[in-house]
Amino acid sequence: MQRIPLVPVDQNGIPAQPVVLSFAEAQESPCANCATSPCCSYVHLDTLQLDTLVDLDYILYLLNFDRIELGLHANGSWKVYYHYPCQFLDRRDFSCRVHNTSRQPSVCVNYNPYNCWYKRNLTQGDTQEFLRIDRRRMEFIRDRLTFDESRRIVDVPSWPTLLAGFADLPVPPIDQFADSEVVTDVWLSEDGTPRRTYAYDSEAVQNPCSTCHAYCCTTLIFPRPAPDNANKLDFYQYLLGFPDLEIGISGRTWSVIVRVRCHHLDGNRCAVYGKPERPLRCRYYDALSCTYRPRFGEPRPDQYLRIRLAQFPWLAECFQFDRNGHVVELPPMEVIREHLEARSRYASLAASRGEAGSEGIPVEGISVR
Repeated sequence: MQRIPLVPVDQNGIPAQPVVLSFAEAQESPCANCATSPCCSYVHLDTLQLDTLVDLDYILYLLNFDRIELGLHANGSWKVYYHYPCQFLDRRDFSCRVHNTSRQPSVCVNYNPYNCWYKRNLTQGDTQEFLRIDRRRMEFIRDRLTFDESRRIVDVPSWPTLLAGFADLPVPPIDQFADSEVVTDVWLSEDGTPRRTYAYDSEAVQNPCSTCHAYCCTTLIFPRPAPDNANKLDFYQYLLGFPDLEIGISGRTWSVIVRVRCHHLDGNRCAVYGKPERPLRCRYYDALSCTYRPRFGEPRPDQYLRIRLAQFPWLAECFQFDRNGHVVELPPMEVIREHLEARSRYASLAASRGEAGSEGIPVEGISVR
């Protein structure tokens, strides 16, 4: 795939000068003169509160990862964003390459550009409504917080203080694509080879980090509700349009997987291990109960399923809806896995025959409820 560097957005580069429009001009789509398409470059992943030292540590931990940015709203809420352009965004003219096609998610089709939050807050610098927060800006905030004995935050800098301080701390442009890992699709053709076993006192069991590829340092997981209607399933399709985002399913629990790398990772080891700047979250993580390695280090983990955009049409086939668009019954993870593996086998068979793909090929023996 050709990698086109992202045209950087200078957050202070679009002057906020008054523009006078006629009614006819105001009726024209604001997208027509949007120079950066921020709605196609930011994905909201989570909402946080900053009340304690542990909350602060988690925010600083998140900001160690590439493409992760936080936003502070004037109401005090903190939003976590994945900042990287959708794979369907043409970065030469910022147009959508699947506009007006069946591949465009409904959340994009029905987005009202006349009240666009993204353009209002992400193209004209810091505002009275929203502040972009990267690592340097968060450290500015950190150094101005005070805590009580229970490590609860008792004093925070004012909004004018933040605006003044951030004027000298512009958010730099984001990096280009990082290489994606390839284990994701191996499970579709896994042959069920028995796994090796280890003794309790073995190095692999007692010190699992010694042979690990640092999955906890290259993966972020944000739980999200399982889709209970067509709109929420469509939102997952929208999320999968962004590079290195996946769906994770464990039982009936769904999440968004973000494949990003911590800045402190050196090879497969932490460069700040044993140092004060290492997050508390990492310092006290129990490696013996690690869930990253069994989920991301195995081609076909027993209790976990990872789905990318290429498999979304097959995922959607597992759902049944009533006439109001509500999910009749959430399909179990194993039913989804069985269906996707069957679809993959038929797709491979079709490819070997020189056919277009697996669409229209019946899948026998699959019980999709």
